[in-house]
Amino acid sequence: MTLTKKLEENKLTIIGTAALLLTLWAGYQSGIFSSQESMEQFLRKTGTLAPLCFLFLQTVQVVIPVVPGGVSCIIGVAIFGPVNGFFLNYVGMVTGSVISFLLALILPGMPDDLLCLIAGLTSMSFKKYLVFTLLGRPFSLFAYSLGGLLVLENLLPLF
Repeated sequence: MTLTKKLEENKLTIIGTAALLLTLWAGYQSGIFSSQESMEQFLRKTGTLAPLCFLFLQTVQVVIPVVPGGVSCIIGVAIFGPVNGFFLNYVGMVTGSVISFLLALILPGMPDDLLCLIAGLTSMSFKKYLVFTLLGRPFSLFAYSLGGLLVLENLLPLF
């Protein structure tokens, strides 16, 4: 299959990636990514759309690591609580991982989660990758969520 044909078949992915990059640029320009407090303040302003905005941000941070994943996990737990925060973190990270896997097939040099890119460049089937992602992500997210909750409950009152 030629590169032109491959790019033609992936127009939606390319358009989505461009939209994602523009959204990130706008978020960067507005200062959302400058600190944990800025992101929390932004999410609180979005009201009932906060979970969807966070889900989007969590997905984006896997594909283009603007904010470290551990920080965004803690923000999710802080704003939405341990159960809802864990769920939003999980869905966002799995979605971002899937996007990274798919992007690796057409943009192998794009800066995103290295393991997802490597998996996308191997002969591993998408189905196998998705199963590993769905089963493996909860453990790291649980550790981030629990650690974040412990930090929020024990260290923040000291300040």
